Amino acid sequence: MFTDSIELQVFGSELNLGGNRHRVAFSQNALPRNWDKPGKWVLARQEASQLQVRHFDNGQLVRRCGSGSLALAAALYLASAHYYERRVLSDSGSILIGFDRQGPYYKERPLHQRPTKQHLLWSHLCSEPLQACTFIGSQREYCLAHLETYSDINAVRLRARALTLLSQRALILLAGSPPSLQMRYFAPQYGITEDSATGSAAVQVARYFWQHLGSRRLSILQGTRDSSIIYTEINPNRLITIRGHWHLNP
Repeated sequence: MFTDSIELQVFGSELNLGGNRHRVAFSQNALPRNWDKPGKWVLARQEASQLQVRHFDNGQLVRRCGSGSLALAAALYLASAHYYERRVLSDSGSILIGFDRQGPYYKERPLHQRPTKQHLLWSHLCSEPLQACTFIGSQREYCLAHLETYSDINAVRLRARALTLLSQRALILLAGSPPSLQMRYFAPQYGITEDSATGSAAVQVARYFWQHLGSRRLSILQGTRDSSIIYTEINPNRLITIRGHWHLNP
């Protein structure tokens, strides 16, 4: 394992644009230097046969972090140079991570989803009309909403303060139709004005379109500039596989 930390860029394009930058550190005891400073950290430690991982964004604990899980999957491959799949335990539960001929991936089971009639309220928060809204998981999880056009999703100007006061749910916005979608993700309640690459949200998007349209594979463009690209696939056991481009930063 690494005695210090390494930095990886994940979910960017093939030209290494966009995506999230994570520092991955393996430690049995002391925390790495500057882990609580601005930036995204993945802290992993081995407990008996179980690998435990915690994700931090600007010093704040994040329960789910898809890009961090992908960064960890790549870091473990760099440490061993062997293809693998293994289970890890995070603050949101157990997930599978691995590395194969296509690169790093992780697998996660999506949360329960239910439609809501609050689309007018969420439309007001987005300053754009929403076609429909779906609540995902608990009150601290997600609201997924669909806009009619790419122009609409790019024009969204979130009322972040109002969202923080009204709901604990992060907001997933979508435009387009399978297999190619555009997504934006906002979680101002947790210090994330807009995230550039959110694999954990893509897990829920994959489940949504599989349930409603039977779509088994998606290509998700996230953001508006220097966009990230996330690939999803439904497995026979209904786990969602998340993949994306990655590279090791110098």
